[in-house]
Amino acid sequence: MKIKFIVPSKLPQDVFFEQSALAKSLKPYLSNNVELYYYPNGNPSLPLVFNHGIENLKSSNDDVYIFCHDDIYILDFYWMDQIVNGLNKYDIVGLAGNTVRLPKQPSWLFNDSTLTNYNSHTLSGIVAHGSTLPPQSLSVFGAPDQQVELLDGLFLAMKYKTIIDNGLKFDQQFDYDFYDLDFCRLARSKNLKLGTIPLSVMHESSGNYNTQRWKDNYARYLSKWIS
Repeated sequence: MKIKFIVPSKLPQDVFFEQSALAKSLKPYLSNNVELYYYPNGNPSLPLVFNHGIENLKSSNDDVYIFCHDDIYILDFYWMDQIVNGLNKYDIVGLAGNTVRLPKQPSWLFNDSTLTNYNSHTLSGIVAHGSTLPPQSLSVFGAPDQQVELLDGLFLAMKYKTIIDNGLKFDQQFDYDFYDLDFCRLARSKNLKLGTIPLSVMHESSGNYNTQRWKDNYARYLSKWIS
């Protein structure tokens, strides 16, 4: 089994390994079993990059694909065990999510388009924020290791066999918003189980909501899924 990270980055190739949080985190682990495939210089969309990895990497059924951002620090020495254990229980795992999905829900975190209303009792997972240790803040959404309906696209892991057997792809009509919600709904339509795992990760940035790009993608999302 190999663990393959598929990562887009705005950084040029010559500085990626020195400056990106993910590359610095993975440097001690890179080997024949842990591989990092990165796409530098700001590719046009995350789904395009992720699909390129699905279509072009030669893999065995048990290989694990991780689609994630480049601005995360993996702080857990046992991160591989957490991912493998999670995939023994769920088909797709992530860091944070929501155990319910509501009509026209604009995010795994929020219930409606005001982006202020959420139900803490249905949330799961923990993500730290900052660029130095200790983290500047800690978002404790709820207990991890729960089956969920929606996952944050910050970090999504699944076996290659799951991708191929179910014809999973990221919809390229979305670029940096709603690709994760769309992917989760596609997975659930195929009766795949999604779950959060207790993995210690620190994110350097936070989500951008209500930008024009976000609104455009939200409109595409509602047009596709209706509810």
